[in-house]
Amino acid sequence: MRLLALACHPTSDAELIAESIAELTAGRPKAAAAICLQVSQTQAAAECAWSVAAVVAESDPAAATAICRTLSGAHADECAFVVAEASQDPELCSGTGGLEVKCQLHFYRDGLSAWVPPDARVGQVDGLAQEHMTALGLAVETEAAWFRTYRYVLAHTAEDTTTEECQTLGPIRARACERALEMDQARPGTHRP
Repeated sequence: MRLLALACHPTSDAELIAESIAELTAGRPKAAAAICLQVSQTQAAAECAWSVAAVVAESDPAAATAICRTLSGAHADECAFVVAEASQDPELCSGTGGLEVKCQLHFYRDGLSAWVPPDARVGQVDGLAQEHMTALGLAVETEAAWFRTYRYVLAHTAEDTTTEECQTLGPIRARACERALEMDQARPGTHRP
């Protein structure tokens, strides 16, 4: 946990972080979060709040979100991302500001194994992929989502995929497929054309 690493520094901030850990361990997350706000170093205060929010999110995502709202800017966005991840709730990605697409992609990537059939080929899962992208709030034109889809498919299929197959998919998906194919070919033990 980041809090433990920060508590090793011999400063008053470290003492506050240690106190926050003690409050969190004692089951007083509001007190722990309030102590994090007293930490003078901005990054350390944010990491303290993120750590508290992550623990709280497992049982009370709304309370964890409230902790994140005590932060501002990128620190608040990162905290909200941590809460979405810890609570396993992709709907919370909408509160992550500039990290919303990254958050959605995180859930998309983590869910691939649940719906991509074994030995699927590139292009065979595109309809399912679009459904899952839309369900998470991702635009179906999100090249990063297609890249993750094709990376997963290529890593789990016994069949070889060619650049020509990628080129039949349309511009965005073709670029994503070709990038995934390049990475797949660079993997040790992979011998694809």
